[in-house]
Amino acid sequence: MSENITQTVFQKIIFLEAEAKEFLHNNYPVKKIIAMKQLAGYHDVNYYVKFIDSNGQEHECVLKATLYDSFEVLDLQNKVMEFLHLKGLPVPKVYSFYNNQTIVNYQSLSSQSLRIRLLQFIPGKILSDYPVKEELFFSIGKTIAAIDKELQHFNHPFAKQRDFEWDLKNTLRLQNFVSYLEPKQRERVLQVCSDFTAILTPVFSSLRSGVTHNDCHPFNIITDGKKVLAIIDFGDVVYSSHLSSLAITLSHTMMYQKEDPFSVGSFILKGYQSVFPFDHKELQLLPLLMKSRMALLLTLSSYYASLYFDNTYVKAYIQPADNFLKYLLQMSDAEILEKIMVG
Repeated sequence: MSENITQTVFQKIIFLEAEAKEFLHNNYPVKKIIAMKQLAGYHDVNYYVKFIDSNGQEHECVLKATLYDSFEVLDLQNKVMEFLHLKGLPVPKVYSFYNNQTIVNYQSLSSQSLRIRLLQFIPGKILSDYPVKEELFFSIGKTIAAIDKELQHFNHPFAKQRDFEWDLKNTLRLQNFVSYLEPKQRERVLQVCSDFTAILTPVFSSLRSGVTHNDCHPFNIITDGKKVLAIIDFGDVVYSSHLSSLAITLSHTMMYQKEDPFSVGSFILKGYQSVFPFDHKELQLLPLLMKSRMALLLTLSSYYASLYFDNTYVKAYIQPADNFLKYLLQMSDAEILEKIMVG
């Protein structure tokens, strides 16, 4: 099943707070809603909600409403989280509504056909709120590796069917979006695509693969400053290479480190390698996958920004991604890998 965003006409979701509260009361045994506020997002509507249930227990959750993700995509996300939660890994709990449904089809007051879920909210701060500490970033690498390793044993009928623009194996599709870039940005992205064609296309299908989170970056990592409390937002989950999973975490985390990005990368890599190691031949492909992720982030964020002029969440990625891609392209892949391994 394809999720080709060039074929999607995006419509703003209208799901206001009052309607969200009424939905929750009608679909979950809620006694009292204590607090609710809207959270940032690409094109879905998400509400933080704190409530007391009919048994007197207090819950902190995220109520998520989408117009675009299919039932199959949402079910895949839910099943991945449920699987990892049972394995004791730090991911949100998936709540069931009445009739044990984890996904409710809902016709909104604005006549939109929404699909709604309720997930656990994990208290803590996002990774970007904390200074660089080896213990913390090593923990991140270990956690991502543990998730990738466990998901080798996960099966879902839709996992291998998902055809997704944000999957790094589809990097060459960025050539369809370069018109949304400035000329110099376009040159950089096309250079990455050229390198991907020559180096990664012939070998990508042979890379160690499985279901991966596919979007584990500093805003999706909840921490107390010492360890990972939760990995959140499984919206991009896909069957792809595990090396892509590591490249995504490395590039996004290093992107925000202006002083010493390679030390951060080294801590994460060492943590990952301690749990689910790659050999040196595989690691030689890591820098190009990092460049590919930055090219993807820059290009697709620029595309989304053209659709959502008032969405600062989307626009916030464009300049950091471009700056870090420019930085990486000044070095050879061998030099980048050496710097990450040495720190």
